[in-house]
Amino acid sequence: MIRLVSFAVFLLVSVDALTKFHFNGQLFCNLPKFQYKMIIYEWDKYNGDDPISHMAPVQSHAPHTYRAEAQDTNDGPFDKEFEIYMIMVHSCSNDGKNRELRVDLGHYPVKPGDVTRTVNINIHNVGKLTSEKIGKRRFYDGRDVHEVYEQQFY
Repeated sequence: MIRLVSFAVFLLVSVDALTKFHFNGQLFCNLPKFQYKMIIYEWDKYNGDDPISHMAPVQSHAPHTYRAEAQDTNDGPFDKEFEIYMIMVHSCSNDGKNRELRVDLGHYPVKPGDVTRTVNINIHNVGKLTSEKIGKRRFYDGRDVHEVYEQQFY
């Protein structure tokens, strides 16, 4: 009986192992500049998807690239893989309206270490229309980062 209980406890206890994810790539957009923000999620079958990273809003200038970091420690009971995806809200559209796009970033074994992957994404006019705002990134004194950048370099 003790062996059976010990085995049942062993099955229910999950081992936490920190996995760090590093994603990068090109964003294919025909506009010279646009804004975007992204949230990276880990999909869960039973208890809702977990947001594992929130990226600050970005004003992208051609050539458009991105870099995103996230981390997670476990994937719930009986699940041996991280299923990672990104939700991106962007303004790369001919009509200037924001769009929301879901991008699958892959499945990875639950184990400690680092995962690095390049994922290039076509976003020009892609995604469902959304009323979600992208927002602005600000300095501590309230100035808009992108406006200051454009004044200095453009």
